[in-house]
Amino acid sequence: MSRLPSRVSEYVLIWLAILTGLVVAAYRLMVVFAEAPSLRSDAWAGLSVEDWITNALMLWSVTLLLAACFLWQAARKHHRELARIIASVSPDVLAVVTPDRRITLCNPAVKAMFGLDPAEVIGRTTDVFYADRRTTGDNREIYHSLEHHGFHMGFATGRRQNGETMPLEVVTGDLDGRKGAVILIRDITERKRAEAEIVKAKEALEEGYRRLTELESLRDNLTNMVVHDIKHAVCGVSASLEMLKRHLHADLTREAAGYLESAEGFTGDMLEMVRSLLDISRMESGQMPLNRAVCDLVDLAGEAAGVVRAVAAGKGVRVVLPVGPLTVSADADVIRRVFSNLLTNAVRFAPEASEVQVSVDSVDGVARVEIRDDGPGVPLEYQAKIFEKFGRVELQRHGSDHSTGLGLTFCKLAVETHGGRIGVVSPSPSSASGRGSTFWFTLPA
Repeated sequence: MSRLPSRVSEYVLIWLAILTGLVVAAYRLMVVFAEAPSLRSDAWAGLSVEDWITNALMLWSVTLLLAACFLWQAARKHHRELARIIASVSPDVLAVVTPDRRITLCNPAVKAMFGLDPAEVIGRTTDVFYADRRTTGDNREIYHSLEHHGFHMGFATGRRQNGETMPLEVVTGDLDGRKGAVILIRDITERKRAEAEIVKAKEALEEGYRRLTELESLRDNLTNMVVHDIKHAVCGVSASLEMLKRHLHADLTREAAGYLESAEGFTGDMLEMVRSLLDISRMESGQMPLNRAVCDLVDLAGEAAGVVRAVAAGKGVRVVLPVGPLTVSADADVIRRVFSNLLTNAVRFAPEASEVQVSVDSVDGVARVEIRDDGPGVPLEYQAKIFEKFGRVELQRHGSDHSTGLGLTFCKLAVETHGGRIGVVSPSPSSASGRGSTFWFTLPA
């Protein structure tokens, strides 16, 4: 901000000029009245043209001086208000500069940022702040931006009194054309440091994600290798059991035949699990092609019901199938397995001597399949987890077992690969006991 002595001298000088004008005017009037003591019109008429012109000019000069005084006082008031606003901007440096970049006003924040007193920068160019003469480009760029937009924003490298440098953000605002500009200077050291930390954190996250992706790929590859080996071993066990059954059929007791049949059943379950795990891995990686063809959902439901017929009969559970065809374009083998997994799950949890109902419907080009049972139902907090690959592990950890292992995960991926959706509603809407579940899935019809 400007120095106080200069303001006092300006104030004194302007009032001295006014008083001098008043004294000279009074003197002229005294001279006039001394020559013509009466205020008669003939006394005024006797004045010469030079006296009239001199007196008029003197009166005009006094009037102009008074008007200039009032304007100067208003300007001083605005100047003090501007100085107060500039001083209130903290911790940013706010300065007013002339068109040739000389500083006329500056707030006290310049001391904290650059180590300079405001009085030291008044009258100097803005180069006192910068170590690189503004990295935003030459002055023509700034003038062009001020002319067309009224402001300019750029960056620079600042220089403190002790020689240290720091990054700056500089905002320049136009002051009514060629009268100069207002410059706001902000130290963005902390911002730059934060940006650098964000970049480092982003790079660390990307590196962690890359390593996690590599580990997941390694895990999947290892899992597939192990599963393939297990598949071959289980197929060998299944073949061996079949050979034993053929060769020892006549010599097997009823108890031994039961054991052998149980072993075949467990072997079949293991093969289905291995197959589901391999198919899930392929669907997750998008490497499982679909052999789409027109197929009837009612026929596929009937074929799947035949697979679970023996288990259902053992519990006295009756599987009720829909009537009438409903065709879709889908991979018949995949959708048949979806029906089989959902029916197996329903029969498993259905109470004895109950029904499992299968219904199909088509609305607005979407086929919807529902499989209802009267079992214990699925608690709300588990209804999303039962479709996850490792959801059964978490459910058993909480003392619940509402999943058939990988079967529901396979169903979810298989339906979504076809462009459909899958879910569960529990208790079943059709259950009178307030229990049961309704598993549903949709397919484009």
